Amino acid sequence: MANLPQSRVSRVLSKRFLPPFAVVITMAQKLDCDVVEAVRRWHAAANAVGAQRIQESNGAPPNFQDYPDLLRGLRGLLASKSLSQRALVDEDNKRGGSLRPSTVGAQLGGRRSLHRETVEVIVDICGVPEPNMAKWLAAWDRLGAPHMAEQLRRRNEACRRLGTAQARVMHAKQRRRSSPW
Repeated sequence: MANLPQSRVSRVLSKRFLPPFAVVITMAQKLDCDVVEAVRRWHAAANAVGAQRIQESNGAPPNFQDYPDLLRGLRGLLASKSLSQRALVDEDNKRGGSLRPSTVGAQLGGRRSLHRETVEVIVDICGVPEPNMAKWLAAWDRLGAPHMAEQLRRRNEACRRLGTAQARVMHAKQRRRSSPW
C-alpha cells in the first residue's frame, strides 16, 4: 500500500531500521493511523538513535547532512547524558551562564535559529572531550551559521516588503537578537 519494498517494511516494523520522515507519514496515512502520533514516535526514535550513535562515538557528532540533523544530534547528545533541557539550563546558570529554558527549547525545536553559544554550552556541559567539541562547533559552522544567515535574510526581506515603521522597528530588534556571533 505504501509502495515500499517488503524488506524495508519488515525492517521498520522489527525496529531494525528508522525510516525517513516522509516514509513514516506515508505509512501512517496508508494504514489509517494517527499521523501526529506517528510523527511524535518517529522524533522520539530519531533522538534515541542519535543518542546511541553519540554514546558509541565518545561524544563525537555523526556526519550531519542538514540543519535538522544537527538539531536532532544535539537533542541526542543531551539524551545520551540523561540531561533534560531544564537540567542543562540549571547547570549553565550555576556556571554563571544565562541560558533560558524557552530559548533552548525554541532553538533545539527549530523554532528559532540555533546559536553557536548554545552548542558550546551543550557540548561543554555534556562533558564532550575537546577534539570532539571542535567537531560539534565545525558542524554548527557548516550547517547552523548558513541557516541563521538565511533566516535573517528572510526577516529582512519581509521587513522591506512591509515597509512600515513598525516593520523597521521589528527588524532592528531582531537584528540585535540574532547576531550570528
